[in-house]
Amino acid sequence: MTSRKYACGFAALLAFMSFPAHAAEVAKDKDTLYVTVRKRYEPEKSVPQTVQVFRREEISALRLQSPTNISSSVSGFSFNDPFGRFNPAPSMRGLIQPGLGDEPSVAFFNDGHYLSGRSSINSLAFDLDRIEVAKGPQSALYGRNSFGGAINAISAKPSQQVERSVDVMMGSKDRQQITGVVSGPINDVLSARLAVYDRDWGGFFKNSIPGGPNIGGEKTQAARGTLRYQPDATRDVVLRLTHIHDNDEQPKGFLVPANCGPRTADGVLRYYCGSLPESGAPYAANDVGNNGYTRTHSRLNLDWNETLNDTTSLLFTMGGSTEESRFARDDDYSSQRAARAGIDARRNDVQADARIMYEPTSKAWDAMAGVSLYRFFNHTRRTDQYYVLGQTTPGGAVTTALTQTAAMYGSVAFALPVDFKLTLDGRYQREWKNLESSIRDLSGTPLDLSGNWGAFTPKVTLSWQRTPESLLAYVSAGRGYKSGGFNDRQNIFDAQRAFGPEQNWTYEAGFKNIPLQSNLSFDIGAFFIDWRNQQVQAYSAAGATNNFFLDNNASSTSKGIETALHWQPRENTRIGLFYTYADARFEKYNDPDLAGIVGYAPTGDVSGNRLPRYSPHHIGMEILNRTPLNFQNWDWVNTAQFTFQSSQYTDNANLAKTGNRSILNVESGVSRGPVYAGFFVDNALNERDPPVGISWSDATTGFSRAWLVVPQDGRTFGIRAKMKF
Repeated sequence: MTSRKYACGFAALLAFMSFPAHAAEVAKDKDTLYVTVRKRYEPEKSVPQTVQVFRREEISALRLQSPTNISSSVSGFSFNDPFGRFNPAPSMRGLIQPGLGDEPSVAFFNDGHYLSGRSSINSLAFDLDRIEVAKGPQSALYGRNSFGGAINAISAKPSQQVERSVDVMMGSKDRQQITGVVSGPINDVLSARLAVYDRDWGGFFKNSIPGGPNIGGEKTQAARGTLRYQPDATRDVVLRLTHIHDNDEQPKGFLVPANCGPRTADGVLRYYCGSLPESGAPYAANDVGNNGYTRTHSRLNLDWNETLNDTTSLLFTMGGSTEESRFARDDDYSSQRAARAGIDARRNDVQADARIMYEPTSKAWDAMAGVSLYRFFNHTRRTDQYYVLGQTTPGGAVTTALTQTAAMYGSVAFALPVDFKLTLDGRYQREWKNLESSIRDLSGTPLDLSGNWGAFTPKVTLSWQRTPESLLAYVSAGRGYKSGGFNDRQNIFDAQRAFGPEQNWTYEAGFKNIPLQSNLSFDIGAFFIDWRNQQVQAYSAAGATNNFFLDNNASSTSKGIETALHWQPRENTRIGLFYTYADARFEKYNDPDLAGIVGYAPTGDVSGNRLPRYSPHHIGMEILNRTPLNFQNWDWVNTAQFTFQSSQYTDNANLAKTGNRSILNVESGVSRGPVYAGFFVDNALNERDPPVGISWSDATTGFSRAWLVVPQDGRTFGIRAKMKF
């Protein structure tokens, strides 16, 4: 079935290749694309590393409005969200984090400002000018948590001419979305932009409990106001205020009981073997009080660019955010009232970054130096209740965590003979963390933990390129680093409260802009990642529930290739084809959860197994096209996007897995000047294999092991209208 979907998807995409397109689209494609991936303004085709960039037109056409959508377009990028938008787990090149806390392995930025906490990741995608994806560790320049990569979503700036637009979508399964923009000059030096966004994706997973809460729906209301001050060519000041409110329903999911992996001690099954099913028990959720997830997030950012002279410029950025959220779910995923879980959070951050750029006219060398400060406060209160254990009131820990970071970073590039260039990047960062919690240690004292970690993260790159955007060859070596922290779960031993930093070294070599024909170019790169002191999830013998924690008892490697084909077969059609292969495996790890399992006893050794929750093979294909109809200046506009992700293991034992996934999204419509009307079909192949599965405890059966399976949304279709006026 999967292979048939795969073939059908490619056939549908290839059909678009025969369409001619409008010449106006081609001119845009030939314009040089400048990016800020390395904190400097440079042509994308001159960046000596694997990057993937989406312009404003592509973001709109491909509807890249969430990290989940972005993961379909970025090869080698996985985005797991077992609890909806509450606590997603992104990974790149197989570098997946265990899924605890607010420290993902891929750093997300909006306009260069770090998005603190996992839930804030979902606040980056509306009214965007560009999305820049840098693969591999970016710790040398970006620091915090860019352990496996960095994604920067760049908001659209106020325009110099009056701009008004509206983009409306309505679809099956109660899906509605609208984006409105007003932009233009206020006077000769000041311009403004206001963007509003409203998204309502109704839940279509029927609750089997009469009168129970809705399941699977997501709602977002957002607005961003931007002021831009440009008194002359040497000064550019941008002030942005973003406000977002999410209101989601009970997360979708069902439980599948363990069917293999008996414990040697008692024969109890602890694992699931085989591919997780696309459907299982009826979707069931009791009302546990405001089921679902609500979040209110506000962010204020200031960017100040100052050109001092022909060779030197300054950039100062400062910002802060505040967020309040509440998450409550029926934790047993059944009709029984056995368990509920939730968490209330209040968090805020403040960050500042200042850097100076020096680019001499001789071009023999250039340099950059900067400093960065960051403070993140996170207050949480868990609201867990196990009715099956006779609890009458919710219980849970109240925890306050404070993270503060100070860093210095820099970059210097030297032009060498015969068109070679040597670039040295580096960052020294120190991080201080403190955690206070109502949880008590074994002596009965409430937790009060603190620590600090520091590291230097260098990167060395040797590249060769004769002219900008011509053939580029490069090799690089860089260090990724992620600081340690603390475990605040209830049922763990005192010796398990802290975990240390983890680090990797990534070696990469590649070619970009390889000319195959006049309208066809090819990129290829290879990487090897050596991951040490790996932070992994373990389970404590101190209790049966709330007993998981992080430690540093593993090491892994990831190696693979990344390719990209850029093709313009006719003057008017653009095609992109991307492929990533990653082989991420444990080099050394004894998983304590497997220590007593038949086949893994006595040590739980999983050395040589693949890391969970990433796809070794990831293929993406995109086609954008515009065809003149020779009638009243109308054009036929077509967009198609296909992605294939191979199966993912859900656990370290490599026993349970999700199936191969082939997703095809298409959109077709007609356009005349500023007006567009069309229809779309998402998941046209009706792919139903679940994208996510994780180990779980079934409270209705004495906390026996089960797998929580998140279903795939089926085929969705609808209409779309856009207008500029």
